[in-house]
Amino acid sequence: MEKKNGKHKVLVIGSESDLTNVTKQALASDFELSYASDDKEALTKARTEIPDAILLGYLEPRGSSFELHQKLRDGWITKNIPLLVVDIDSDQHQTKGWRRDEGLQMDADNYVAITGHYTGKDAATISKLTESLREKLDIKLKEKQNTFKEALLDSNAFCVTWEQIAGRGAFELQQEGIIDNVTKVMKGGMIHGVSVTDNPGGNPAISTGMLCTEIKKMGVEPLVHLACRDKNRNEM
Repeated sequence: MEKKNGKHKVLVIGSESDLTNVTKQALASDFELSYASDDKEALTKARTEIPDAILLGYLEPRGSSFELHQKLRDGWITKNIPLLVVDIDSDQHQTKGWRRDEGLQMDADNYVAITGHYTGKDAATISKLTESLREKLDIKLKEKQNTFKEALLDSNAFCVTWEQIAGRGAFELQQEGIIDNVTKVMKGGMIHGVSVTDNPGGNPAISTGMLCTEIKKMGVEPLVHLACRDKNRNEM
């Protein structure tokens, strides 16, 4: 999805006004915000708008947020959208917060706890109170960034890719060498994408899609080669 006015689109989900007020005052200047106040509206917006990130707060009735979190993480369209759970401390925090059994299933890296009261606070104070939220959101968006696409579209950037030749078997040293090269790419910062040749020279080789999936998991943008020779339309 293209960023509107150069801003990342963030879907904010929650039925409490505190979350709405905090995100509006802390994020509205840098992000395009969309809101949903119940699980059905949230799931529809997440699937149709495909935001760059999702912030998930408390939903009525209790337990709805946890169920929605599971659906978003398991969904075909939404599973790769960065998701942060935002737990705002309020007067009713003990009765409305995440249950212990739910919290144990959460990924701590995707959890942000915000403490304090926000009614009547100015924007500068809100930004300070929600510094961790902004920081984690920026980290998640950076992880999702397509460095190859951005370099390709940037007229001031010299886009560099590094072609890798896959071996035949799953446990060949040639595959290990590709993974080692991807590690070098991550540390070097000079190469924007790694391409993997499909059946190089017409010789059988490991699935390009499988290998590129592993490269993607490592945080490097893969370019999947698909050779049309010796393949019919069904196989492609």
